[in-house]
Amino acid sequence: MAKVKQKWIKVNELKKGMKIAVPTSEALGSFGFGQAEDIGQEREKDVLWDEIVSIKKVGEERVYDIEVAGTHNFVAGNMIGPGRGKWYGGIYAHNTYLEGNATTTGSLVVGTATGEESIGDVNISGSYLTNGADYAEYFWTEDTDLEPGEVVSVDITKENAVKRSERERDPNVIGIVSSNPAIIGNTEITADKKALSQPVIIGLLGQVPAKASIENGVIRPGDSLTSAIRPGYLMRADSGDSTVGVALEGLETEEGVIKVLISRRNKSLT
Repeated sequence: MAKVKQKWIKVNELKKGMKIAVPTSEALGSFGFGQAEDIGQEREKDVLWDEIVSIKKVGEERVYDIEVAGTHNFVAGNMIGPGRGKWYGGIYAHNTYLEGNATTTGSLVVGTATGEESIGDVNISGSYLTNGADYAEYFWTEDTDLEPGEVVSVDITKENAVKRSERERDPNVIGIVSSNPAIIGNTEITADKKALSQPVIIGLLGQVPAKASIENGVIRPGDSLTSAIRPGYLMRADSGDSTVGVALEGLETEEGVIKVLISRRNKSLT
């Protein structure tokens, strides 16, 4: 195979007929990106050479392909092989530093390129913005039909487990089944899977929608809430009751769903 002359040039120096280096399928194979299979092009180890067939000005638009000098980063995306319709690209990088915003309509994954879960650390020096409003954790449960908004208590017959709250003013009330958590912890729960059917995400701090009833009186914003007679529901608490949260919305009908700020308080011993 002929040796291809290569050098770094500025984008404004590109001309029709020049060739641009892109990674081969072997180079990208372990990263799980779309891969070049254009065997008709000249190949040199880990790159293919794509010929520029046309250049046109398209105005301002998002940049997809960039090489940052001195960072060991090669970034590419959505490039098409001429005449063949093959796409290839992705991110092939050692270190990527952002001073602005990272936006995606898909997944932004750290540590893998396949979209699978990755174990590592995330360090943030600013704010973390999300439309979720509670901190939640996984627990095991035998109540496989639990629904978001139901109040749960510690299952005292099992370890690391919860169950639907089934009695009023339950001192073991612990949280509410979350519908849209901001952060989920305890993803590696170690309870006995043979004895317990499935994990459930329980909101422990923050705001969640919760099922409530007025069996102990109309609920008003600011009222403390405890487990109700009806399983899985909350009601207004009396002084000394163990509580799971504070009502952020009122309820005057027999039952409904209201926003609750989870704030557990143990039963008074006095």
